[in-house]
Amino acid sequence: MKPAFINLGRRIKRFFGGDVLTTLETVQTKTIAVTKTVDGYVMPVRETIFKRFPVLFSLLVTFGVSATFLGIEQVLLQYELLRDRPELILLAGITVLVFTGRLYKKLG
Repeated sequence: MKPAFINLGRRIKRFFGGDVLTTLETVQTKTIAVTKTVDGYVMPVRETIFKRFPVLFSLLVTFGVSATFLGIEQVLLQYELLRDRPELILLAGITVLVFTGRLYKKLG
């Protein structure tokens, strides 16, 4: 997989030239530095909020997951074919899980 990225990098370098590549590297370096700085400021606050209000965040996560599942269910039940045949929903769900599992194995 890495040789493909190396070849892609070489093609980009030939196409754009060194100036654009230098600019992109500078932007990437600065972005990483800013991200680390912001994480340094935010991380202690984030940790204390999670420690002080664990029940609140647990309830918010539970609500988010429940609302997502309910929303998906309501969208699927809008279609008469799926409303009358729940086995099609089950089959579609299993198919998606099998597909993503195989894709994960293949890419991993």
